[in-house]
Amino acid sequence: MKELGFSFDRIIYLTCKAEEEPGKEVTKRNSQPEGLQYSFEAEEEAARKILAISQNLMTSEEQPDFDAEKILKEVDCNGTPEEVFIKIRTALDPFFLKPDNPENCITSEDMEEDDEGNKARLPKSDFGDYCPVTFVDEGYMVKGDPTQESIVYGKTYLFSSEKEKAIFDKDPVKYMVALTGQQTLPLQPPAPKIMIIGNKGSGVTTQIRMLCEKFKLEEFEMQKEFLAKQKVEKLKRQRQRLLNRGYKAMPINEDTGEMEPDPDIVDEPEDFDKEEAGKRFMAEIFDASKGLVIDGHWTTIPEEEALETPLSELLLASKRMPEIVIVLKCSEASTFSRTIFEDKIKEEFDSLMEKRKIAIDKRRAEERKAAIEAKYDELKGAADEETTE
Repeated sequence: MKELGFSFDRIIYLTCKAEEEPGKEVTKRNSQPEGLQYSFEAEEEAARKILAISQNLMTSEEQPDFDAEKILKEVDCNGTPEEVFIKIRTALDPFFLKPDNPENCITSEDMEEDDEGNKARLPKSDFGDYCPVTFVDEGYMVKGDPTQESIVYGKTYLFSSEKEKAIFDKDPVKYMVALTGQQTLPLQPPAPKIMIIGNKGSGVTTQIRMLCEKFKLEEFEMQKEFLAKQKVEKLKRQRQRLLNRGYKAMPINEDTGEMEPDPDIVDEPEDFDKEEAGKRFMAEIFDASKGLVIDGHWTTIPEEEALETPLSELLLASKRMPEIVIVLKCSEASTFSRTIFEDKIKEEFDSLMEKRKIAIDKRRAEERKAAIEAKYDELKGAADEETTE
């Protein structure tokens, strides 16, 4: 290639740069099917030799300014294909958008406070105080944490957690939806999520249906959907454990002769994180594309299905907090009048009393008949004795 005049702008060398166990991920990928022998050290050595040859070929009198550090780029191959692709683009493209280096720009921490203790703010991004990652990827507006900040083109982006910040920093251009023409300013907010809660008799269901009809939204029974999701996922896990175990005769009840549930299949393993699963289920049951009026009823979940995490914390952790929560209050007198129907109670009471009267009359008639028959038998017996004498 040297003789033919070929040269390269960049040489990308993919390698495993894990600090604790170098080569672990690459070895795992190349050990399928199970039992296939693979030596990361041997492969690394061979790749280094090829890299050295490439470097020597590119070093010549015609290229006196050859800069190996600039041309040869080692890229860590750990991560998803999308994550590795971003690393390669960063190494190749000098114009690939990246967050401003905090050492070379002003950050929120550098801003001074006024006499009242209020700190000045840098220009906000198009997302304002909301997290761009949850907005674009999940379709939800979640307030950003001021301690989780990135700056691009002098504008501040706030993130709901460290995880979202890391996602943004890898590929900021994905979230520049206005800059890239995907959306126009001001950004359109996601479809509304409104939650209504209240005690029994406060009219939660009635108001939800009226709002849905008025504004063409959908009614969402959160508890019902959550329990259904939880049940489906539990059955999936049980089926997977059954498949992993392979064929094994099910235990038989000696008394009934019927198969009994196998604890190894039915019961969750000790390392199963029920709370983490609950957060995932809560995130998955909502449809971000739909405007929802949510019934926030969350009080009659079966004990075996209940989570220790309070509803508010579960919604926060799953980043599914509604934009507004409406609490319907109702006086005690109104609650009783709406939930206790006197006419129906009176009707049921009269019906029960009528049945009781019929039962009492019947019992008395039977007792009277039995007493008459007993008296008749007594008199008849006495008459028979007199006749005999």
